[in-house]
Amino acid sequence: MSEGDSPGRIPKAEALPGSTDETIVIEPLAVNEHPFDRVSFDGFERSVSVERFDSYLRSAGGDRNGALRLYALNSAVSTVLFPTFQNLEIAIRNAFHHSLSDRYGEWWFDQLGVITDVFQRQKIADAQIQLVKEGKPLTPGRVVASLAFGFWTSCLGARYEDTLWRRGGLSAAFAAVGAKPKRNTVNRQLTPIRLLRNRIAHHEPILHLNLPKHRQSALDLTEACAPALAEWTKEHCAFDETYDPDLARTFMTPGAEPKPA
Repeated sequence: MSEGDSPGRIPKAEALPGSTDETIVIEPLAVNEHPFDRVSFDGFERSVSVERFDSYLRSAGGDRNGALRLYALNSAVSTVLFPTFQNLEIAIRNAFHHSLSDRYGEWWFDQLGVITDVFQRQKIADAQIQLVKEGKPLTPGRVVASLAFGFWTSCLGARYEDTLWRRGGLSAAFAAVGAKPKRNTVNRQLTPIRLLRNRIAHHEPILHLNLPKHRQSALDLTEACAPALAEWTKEHCAFDETYDPDLARTFMTPGAEPKPA
């Protein structure tokens, strides 16, 4: 091993298929002890965009390998976190649909005076139009399944304190394992989760956020709606095995200036 090489990171030389004696060096890039083979990163920044990669590079003090380790961790953690938020969305969607159907009927979203927000009304219309275009039957279940997470979190706005939260039974939807919570408490918990979910969906950096806290909030809310689904989520999410808090702490808030040495 030459001077400067690290123990356990011995480069492996392999002949290129169909080549002469020319070789290419493959160096393992480790994140949480899981190797990521690095063949070539020419044009990597251009592929993911220089602006997107810049926050990783700046966080690593300009060290390219360090930036790639952060990028790999961000990607891995995003992958294992998304099912947690996906199951939370499913739990809330079905719990809301059941509660509102009991109070206003299965077509509650079409009843006058129930959903009054213009944004939500448009999303309902868009969902129904899309189902017609696809030649699918217009059923309550299909319409509800077509509505995005933002629609459901909007149901927790102050305007719905009486119609949805109290009379519509949404407060009871979060009482599967405890007392009915306050609407604004649930709303405050869901807002950062929704924003984090959107960052993951758009492949944005998330390492600067308090991921353990938001993950636990998502699990708590899922348990409040659907205990069995929450238990399944805990058993099948590899967050603890994937997340490296020490490495994550080195990542700066995107757009922040580096701290002076």
